[in-house]
Amino acid sequence: MLSRNRFKISPAFSCFLILGLLAVSFMGGKLCVQKYLMMSRGVFVDGKVVSTYLSTGRHPNYFVNYDFDYNGVTYHGQSEASDVWVHQTPMLSPLQTLTGSPLRVCFLPSDPNINWPPDVGAENPLFGCFLLTLAFLSLAIIVGIKAILDLRGSRPQSEAGKGIIERLVGF
Repeated sequence: MLSRNRFKISPAFSCFLILGLLAVSFMGGKLCVQKYLMMSRGVFVDGKVVSTYLSTGRHPNYFVNYDFDYNGVTYHGQSEASDVWVHQTPMLSPLQTLTGSPLRVCFLPSDPNINWPPDVGAENPLFGCFLLTLAFLSLAIIVGIKAILDLRGSRPQSEAGKGIIERLVGF
């Protein structure tokens, strides 16, 4: 009979890990729904750039703040700017600014606070968002199955004595 080391995690740690993974999955799912609604029901209007700035830190990024009007109300938004957009605009020196420049903005008419400027180009695609959410949800399910199997007690050590779930998880 082959002996193998089993990776065993405590039930409390499993619960915290599962809850954390489910929370990240839930937030990712909410973001995916917002992205889908923006793609399917988004309305485009002309806004204007309020300010641009370069964040400081290890990986500096450009950001753009913008305003747009809808039904007589002015809404504000902020977005990360892609390198391509930055190099195509006169924002390369700190003295130059885009304040007042026109900017196309997409928003949800049901909630204009959910908005983004598509021309700035720093948004992630819907497919990537979906895959990342699915990956975190899958990890939560695998950790949950592992925790249940560990709580069940000892299992047969031979490959023939394993169930299908135990073979898939492989712990």
